[in-house]
This record gives sequence, structure tokens and C-alpha cells, in this order.
Amino acid sequence: ADSTDWRIARFSTGVAPCGTQTMILGLEKVERRCTLRMKCRFFDAAADYLEHREALAEVFVLIDSRHEPQAIDVNFVNWLMEIDVPFSLVFTKTDKIKKGRLSSNQALFRERLGHGLPPDLPIFNTSTLKREGRADILRRIGGRLDALGFARG
Repeated sequence: ADSTDWRIARFSTGVAPCGTQTMILGLEKVERRCTLRMKCRFFDAAADYLEHREALAEVFVLIDSRHEPQAIDVNFVNWLMEIDVPFSLVFTKTDKIKKGRLSSNQALFRERLGHGLPPDLPIFNTSTLKREGRADILRRIGGRLDALGFARG
């Protein structure tokens, strides 16, 4: 069981089509399925990566738009601001709730983050079903790559 849980909890890295390295963190799976020792190992590895990765251009924080702000999301974003890592908020599953509820949840999220939130913080609304937000996120990534001098083919 230990190796299975760790496999679920570990983060994975890979090379994206543009040649940049990507990292995916399964924070929710770690939170719900692992022992305390495994959570600590995972979060230590993820924190080390996020704090010390010189080539890290931006973190896209995925937030389920159907729910009010979760403590784990708010704490993670506050921590990113503390360590001065650039980030964007990506609200997912926006096709599954009404626009008013989406606006309300986003406003609550901003409120819970307090005054330290950058005024120009990129926020994306996404829907896999309706394919909304994808082009905007890809443009953001492309802009970051251009700013860093990466050649794109």
C-alpha cells in the first residue's frame, strides 16, 4: 500500500511539445489518500522544486470553480505570494455552475486571500467540455516563453 500511495502522491515532470519542462502536483490526492509521512515527503519535494527551480516561469493554480474557496487552495496561493513565485489562477469546470455562482466564488477567493493579491493577477475560466479558456492559457504560456527568450517552432 505504501508504494501505491506514493505513486499517487508523487509529482511528475515531463517535456511539453515546446520543449519546456512541466510539473504536475497532485495536491488533492496527497491530501486525501496518503499517510502523514508520505504527505510530508511529497510537500517537501514540491516546496523545494517551487522555491529553488530557477527556470520556473509561472505556476498555474487549478481551482474547482464549483466550490467556495478551500483552505488548501488559499494557503497554497498565500505561500506562492510569500516566496514570490509568479502564478495564475485557473478556475476549472466553469460549465458546471451558473455565471453568478462563478463570480461569487471568485470574489470569495480574492477576499480570503486578502490585500496581498496582485491587482493584475491573471485569472482564467476554463471548461473542458466547452473548450473555454484553453486558447487564453496557451497565449499566456507563449507570452511567458517569449519573455524568457525560448524559441518556439
